[in-house]
Amino acid sequence: MIAKRLGLHYPRERWPDLERALLMAAAQSDSQELKSLLELPGKSNLSKSQMGILINYLTVGETYFFRDKKLFDALRLEVLPELIGRRRGKEQYLRIWSAGCCTGEEPYSIAILLRQLIPDLTAWNITLLATDLNPNFLKKMESGLYRDWSFRDTQTDFRHRYFTKTTDGVYRIEAGIQEMVTIDYLNLAEDDYPSPHNNTNAMDLIICRNVLIYLVPELITKISDGFNRSLIDGGYLIVAPSEVSSITSRGLSAVNYPGTIIFRKGDAIPSVMPLPEPGRWTRFPLPVDERLSPDVAGAIRPVPIIPAKISLPVSEEISRITEPGIYDRAEALHKKGFNTNALKILEEAVQNGKDDPKLYGLMARVHANMGNLQLAFSWCDNAIESDKMNPGLHYFQAILLQEQKHYEEAIISLRCAIYLDPRFILAHLAMGSLLSTVGKSKESYKSYRNAMQCLKALPAGAVVPESDGTTAEHLMKYLKNIIVLH
Repeated sequence: MIAKRLGLHYPRERWPDLERALLMAAAQSDSQELKSLLELPGKSNLSKSQMGILINYLTVGETYFFRDKKLFDALRLEVLPELIGRRRGKEQYLRIWSAGCCTGEEPYSIAILLRQLIPDLTAWNITLLATDLNPNFLKKMESGLYRDWSFRDTQTDFRHRYFTKTTDGVYRIEAGIQEMVTIDYLNLAEDDYPSPHNNTNAMDLIICRNVLIYLVPELITKISDGFNRSLIDGGYLIVAPSEVSSITSRGLSAVNYPGTIIFRKGDAIPSVMPLPEPGRWTRFPLPVDERLSPDVAGAIRPVPIIPAKISLPVSEEISRITEPGIYDRAEALHKKGFNTNALKILEEAVQNGKDDPKLYGLMARVHANMGNLQLAFSWCDNAIESDKMNPGLHYFQAILLQEQKHYEEAIISLRCAIYLDPRFILAHLAMGSLLSTVGKSKESYKSYRNAMQCLKALPAGAVVPESDGTTAEHLMKYLKNIIVLH
C-alpha cells in the first residue's frame, strides 16, 4: 500500500525502520486509527487524515538554504542566466518547479537567486511552484519561519538581508520573496503531470533532489518520463548526484558543470514565423448561471493554470505517424511531443493559404507547449475570430491571459466559455482560480463547487473534456487536495 500510494521503497532490511514509523504514527492517532494503522497488511484504504499522519513519519525533512554550493553556483553562473537571456526583451517569464520541496528552503533559495540575477524583476512573470506530499512540510513553508539550522551553510549577513528575526529567535522570510513561490500539494506517485490543473507543464527548470532515492524503481521511470514531458525544449532537470544514473528518459542529455551534472531537454530552435494579424476579441455579455452545486466544506486556494503539455516518450518514431490530413498529422505529432515537427506542418499549411480555425487553434497549443506564449495568444485570437462559438478556444485564451496576469480579461473569456457550455468543468475550475486571485472569494467558492458538481456527473474513469487525458477521479481528488488544511 505504501509503495502504491506514496511510491516509497522499503526493502526487507528497512522493515525495522518501517515498523518504528508505523508505531509512532499510530501513537499519534486515536484508538480507532491506531487499530487501522497496525493492521496495514489487511487494510490499504486509509483515510486522508491517517495518510497525513503516516506520511509525516515516512518522509525525510532534511534540507537547508542553498544546499549544495556547486549546484547553486551552476544555477547562478550558467543555467539561470541562459534562461533569463533567452527571454529578456521578449516574453519575460520563467517557470520553475521544485518537486519534493520539503519545508521550503530550496524554492526560497531559488527565489532569492532570481532576485539577485534579475534587476527588473517586477517586469517579469515568474512562476515558482513548490510541491510536496507531506502536509506538515507545506504548513511550515507557508509559515515562512526558520531556525538557525536552516542557515548552516550560509553567511551571517544572508539571514539579515532576507529575513527578520522574531522575538522568539526564529527568522521570518521577507514577504516579497515568499510571494514569489506558489505552494501546493502534489503526490508524484499518484497525481498527473504535466497537467494544467496543478501547473506542472511547460517548465523551464525542474528541481527534484533527494526524492528518487526513496522510491520504488518502476516509479522512478514514470517520474523521469513525466518530468521530461513537463519541460519545454531547452529546459533543465536537476536531481541529486546519487540519482543521476536513474534518469533514463530519451531526450534528456546530461550536461557537466563544475562539480555537478544537470540534464537538458533537446535543442529545438523556436519558429521565427511572423505573427498573424491579431483578430478582434469577441465577448458575450450574458450572465453565467452560478446555481449548480451544494456547498463543499473548506476554503480552496487559487490554482494557477496554463496550457497542458501532453506528449509521449521521444523514442516514438515520427515516421510511424500516418494519419491523413494536415490537422490530423500535426495533432498526432503534437500529442507525441514532436512540437517542432508539428509546427512545420502547420506553418507550411498556413503559408499555402489554408484558412481553418482548427489549424489556428492547434498552432496556438503547439506554441504554448514550446513556451512561446505571445505567439500562442495571437494564433488563439485568430482562431476565435474565425470560430466565435467554440468554448474550448475561449477557455484556452483565458489560460493564456491568466499566465500573462491579465486577470479581468481572462475572466471575461471564461464567462464566454461557460456561457457556450455550462458544463465545461475546466472552465469552472479556472474561473475559481482567477476569481480567488482577484480577491472575489465568494464567487471563487461557487465556481469550485460548480466544477465538483459537474465532475460528479461523470464516471470515475471518464476523461474530462479538454483535459488531454485527465480522468474525473483524478481531477476530483485534486480538487479535494487543494482545500486549505489550516
